[in-house]
Amino acid sequence: MNSRGLSRGIWIAAALVLVIAAATLLWPAAPARPYTLTLDGAPWEGGILTEDGNLPKDGSPAEDESPAEDGSPAEDGSPAEGERENLRVIVTVDGAEAAVLPFTEPHTLRIVQPGIGENTVILSGSAVRMESSDCPNQDCVGMGEITAENLETRAMGGFIVCLPHRLAVEVRER
Repeated sequence: MNSRGLSRGIWIAAALVLVIAAATLLWPAAPARPYTLTLDGAPWEGGILTEDGNLPKDGSPAEDESPAEDGSPAEDGSPAEGERENLRVIVTVDGAEAAVLPFTEPHTLRIVQPGIGENTVILSGSAVRMESSDCPNQDCVGMGEITAENLETRAMGGFIVCLPHRLAVEVRER
């Protein structure tokens, strides 16, 4: 191939890169997928839930919320109550935060994505698990539960993920 053919190939490749870049910038982003949440059997708009109501989206603690205990392990080796109190359950749908719940409160959260599927997350007050999903592979249900005791040692850490539904459940400190 002569130098003329090589430079023509470079120009074609450069033009393709520019067309792809322009299309990426100008193409409208896909809208967020719609979903509905049900918390303990009642419709819920999502957000951050605490015992005394919803917190602002920034996650700052309520004024009357006292700081957690020192978090040192109990004599039996299990995490102290203060350590559990510091944990939150964050549910994301299609990469966007849908709900933030206290780890220590029992709740049932149902996420329905029309045309995609349905997931049910159970918070027992000491563990979080994916109770059910209508995804084809059921890997999310098989990931087991997240507890304060196994948070650091689980293969997936503090995550339960349903890839077909683009849904993630994460347990982490505030």
